Amino acid sequence: MKLQTTQTFGAKIDLVVGLTELRRPLRMRIGRVGKIAGLGALLTMGMCTLSGCGGQSGGPSGEPSCAGNGGSGVCTEPSPQPEAPMPCEGVCLPWLVGRLRLTGFVALEDLSVDPVRQRVYAKGQRIDVSNPRAMKVTPLPKPGHAGVNPATGRYITTDTEGHDLFVFNADDTLYDSQRLPGALTTIAADPVTGLHYLTTKNENQLVVYDEGSRVLSASRPLDVSPGGAVFDPGSDQVFVNWYTPPGATSNYEYHSLIVDKNYDTGASVSGYVLATEPAQRLVYVEGSPDSRLEIRTSESWDLAEIQLDTDAYWAAPDPVLNRLYVRQLYGIAVFDQSSGDLLGSLPLSDKSDVMEAAFAPGDNRIYVEVLVNVEDAVSPYRVDLLVFATQ
Repeated sequence: MKLQTTQTFGAKIDLVVGLTELRRPLRMRIGRVGKIAGLGALLTMGMCTLSGCGGQSGGPSGEPSCAGNGGSGVCTEPSPQPEAPMPCEGVCLPWLVGRLRLTGFVALEDLSVDPVRQRVYAKGQRIDVSNPRAMKVTPLPKPGHAGVNPATGRYITTDTEGHDLFVFNADDTLYDSQRLPGALTTIAADPVTGLHYLTTKNENQLVVYDEGSRVLSASRPLDVSPGGAVFDPGSDQVFVNWYTPPGATSNYEYHSLIVDKNYDTGASVSGYVLATEPAQRLVYVEGSPDSRLEIRTSESWDLAEIQLDTDAYWAAPDPVLNRLYVRQLYGIAVFDQSSGDLLGSLPLSDKSDVMEAAFAPGDNRIYVEVLVNVEDAVSPYRVDLLVFATQ
């Protein structure tokens, strides 16, 4: 099996071809190359939760138990939990409150957070995070990418091929189904209006699904092959990320196609849109080709007054605490959004690399998926889902 290191949309590292879907190519070589060697040994199915598989606890001597739960591969293994944090004074940074161990190399893809019901959705899976010290994984009715609308609790997913769209209620009963033009690649939801902005490959379209009316309300062909889509409530624009392949002497170049509120495509701008801050009309962009963070205004695309000197592969503004969380090459930094001052970083182990992170505005938790080096000759790596409290 071919191994590769690639940087993908959402700051995920594609380590094994076919295990995760490529969203964007590597911009720079991921550090700690030694962690990439031997990952073929990780392809054992299984997923660990503290609460067990179908009500089972872990196997003998703390070994995973992979029986039950409909043959979904959801397994159990004791997940050592962090100690209670020490009281802090002044600036309090996020602290670890829970850990979920995934047996074998079974990565969670495209994390989507429902802070109301305290759930995290991933490709084909849902994690109950109401008690971060005893999280439970449940397989979804369909195996495709999943995106949740926190306002209703409904989530969108697809079949294996990605052409059929399914919308399920929070209790997993079917709400609606639609046929898509092309195969689904990304989902961006607006909880206020119930509109979901979908990008598809093959047909290269931006599709708008109206959850309340249960219809595909718009479909627009794109002149580019779309990557991720980001909806900006402040400007009613959709940013569709895409890239151009490198030439003989050039690297990949990243762009974002601007689609207005009437779903008319406009100009493409340089850079890869990571997130928006609608109240301040700001857009956070991974610059091209140097991966430096650029903060721009959504109306004029000018650089904002406050700029941060950092690389960026994922960003999430926290309007409640006035902070900005930024995925850097080796960790996740915490910035003061008003001053741009670096406050610190999430406490991650030196033996782990960040694969993906997720945060929902208004929530008080950050979810981080990490690849952990366990220094075992047979299975040297493990994937963990870490939960950090922000306040």
